[in-house]
Amino acid sequence: MTATLGYFGAKWTFAAEAHYDQTLATNVKHHFLQENYPGIYNGWIGATGGNFKFGGQVGYSFGGNMLALKLGKAYARNFKDNPTLPFYFELSLLRAW
Repeated sequence: MTATLGYFGAKWTFAAEAHYDQTLATNVKHHFLQENYPGIYNGWIGATGGNFKFGGQVGYSFGGNMLALKLGKAYARNFKDNPTLPFYFELSLLRAW
């Protein structure tokens, strides 16, 4: 789930973004590890956590294209256990057709 609030003009875009994601269920199959770990669990695992992401984005439109840059910081669901990559960066080229 993402909430984005900002200015979306004809040429420029400036916005703040708040995002939450959570895994609902995961199906794990350990094909190669079962030889060395015969007791390893295979099957469905329920929700294991989620991440919050807070950041901003800037974009520029030209012709039928838009170049967008997103930057921000990621936090674990409890705000104590930070994810492996605590920052995120996304560069996008969008084409309207």
